[in-house]
Amino acid sequence: MSSMSAGSPVRTVTFVLANTILGAGMLGLPSAFAQCGLLVGLLLLGLFAATATTSLHLLSEAADRVGRPATFKTMCEASMPGFSLVFDLAIGIKCFGVATSYLIVCGDNMPAAMEALAGVSTGVLSSRRFWVLVSFVLAAPLSLLKNISRLRFTAAFSLVCVCIIIITVLLYAIHPSEEFNPCSNSSSSSCRGPIYAVKDVGSIVRSIPVFVFSYTCHQNIISTTNELARPTPLRAAAGMISAVGIALVTYITLATAGVWRYLTFGDYLTGDILKKYPEGSKVVAIARIGISLIVTMCYPLQAHPSRNCFTSVWNTLKDALKAHRERKVAASTMSLDSTTSTTNSTPLVDPLVLQAESEPAVDDHGNGVESSVLLYLSISAIFLCSSAAIALVVSDLTLILTIVGATGSTAVSYILPGACYMLLFWQDGGWRWFLALTILCLGLIIMPLSLALVAIPK
Repeated sequence: MSSMSAGSPVRTVTFVLANTILGAGMLGLPSAFAQCGLLVGLLLLGLFAATATTSLHLLSEAADRVGRPATFKTMCEASMPGFSLVFDLAIGIKCFGVATSYLIVCGDNMPAAMEALAGVSTGVLSSRRFWVLVSFVLAAPLSLLKNISRLRFTAAFSLVCVCIIIITVLLYAIHPSEEFNPCSNSSSSSCRGPIYAVKDVGSIVRSIPVFVFSYTCHQNIISTTNELARPTPLRAAAGMISAVGIALVTYITLATAGVWRYLTFGDYLTGDILKKYPEGSKVVAIARIGISLIVTMCYPLQAHPSRNCFTSVWNTLKDALKAHRERKVAASTMSLDSTTSTTNSTPLVDPLVLQAESEPAVDDHGNGVESSVLLYLSISAIFLCSSAAIALVVSDLTLILTIVGATGSTAVSYILPGACYMLLFWQDGGWRWFLALTILCLGLIIMPLSLALVAIPK
């Protein structure tokens, strides 16, 4: 029995999507509050939760229209022929960047955790690169799993770790005792910067990519709903809404605890907020281990869609090269026929055979059968080794979040859902069609504007 016939429950969709959402974005979000201000930050949290849920629904509806099991390639080819390569590249690169940022988070947090818990300040346990490699070694086997639904248990475990982060933040926000003094790292009496309700327009726009990134799970919506038992629109919607709801509640807690996190450090927040808490605190050390486990468990959820997209890119390029060679053979055959007097000759190449060969079969997950074990392992190895190599030498989490949010996340969360739905449901019209148009326009505005502001010095 295939996984499609057996299927996975709705809670698997919820756990996988929620775990995809909650990761490095959970840490970088408070710094976005520092950029845009407290009131605007809360408004953007709600706005992008709504737009993320809407675009997830649009993608799922588009996948239903082209037929299950769907892929991004089949959706693009049905709606925008010739553009599947562009979107596969965008999604694959986006997931690669996110996975790399996860390794960076682990490398940033574990050395401080070891120093606080074990008093280790030198040696291998204090090495950032060592913990990047540890996270990589733990995540790599999980990244080789073919069915994304098999990651539901690690996804559920990650949500438990999220609770640890929330408790830590609340303790330092409430400050019940001197042990939970958030300013113990500082020589001054207060480590709080100025607090703003609204910042300038430029700072607000600069923060938008982080909010976009903080709700991005769209790269996994097709795979999870493909594997869903009885994949009705209502069951798929239940999984999406639950996942975004979990993320929103978490973000509000970490933003009203993020309002409290922001109120704790104010405008001094930068990048990963856990770096701002006392390095010697054992409670913070446990939270750092928790977030390291979260991002390690999230890593395979980026590897899975990235591998599928890069496999699709490979097969698309291979098919294009094959078609080019066949056209040359056909042209040569026609030229030969025109210069000979032989009639009723048999064609050297049967067009029906060529057509059959140019349509690769797919398995029950929509993946090409030609994705052999060797190709599967090769793309996986390139993904894993490249992301680990970059994480070993790069430590700027904020920059990665901003660039990924401005490009890949915007493409997969807004441009692709809006465009696919509009073109696939062109004749249906209705308010959903205009909603898809709104989502598309929003993505086309956010991407270039955000990239321009990233390039322009503050």
